[in-house]
Amino acid sequence: MFSGELDLHNCFRAADPFTRSGIRLLAMYAVVPTCLGMGVNCAVVTYDQKMFVSFPAIALAAGDAVEKSMEYFDQKFKELRHAAEVRE
Repeated sequence: MFSGELDLHNCFRAADPFTRSGIRLLAMYAVVPTCLGMGVNCAVVTYDQKMFVSFPAIALAAGDAVEKSMEYFDQKFKELRHAAEVRE
């Protein structure tokens, strides 16, 4: 489905969902650049038992790839949750 390079990064995971000031972070949004020559990028961040996904894109370069990517991701994520017997 996709062609191009894949770049993965694994960052240190905090032991608890609180910032240094003691305030609980409610959500985290993955933001990554869409570089020259890339139509679509995907960023996934997990935090406090939640997953946040974003698909930044250049509309003229990506066409309908973003919508298709999101649909594909949703479908596969539902299959994964079902296989792992995780309730919504």
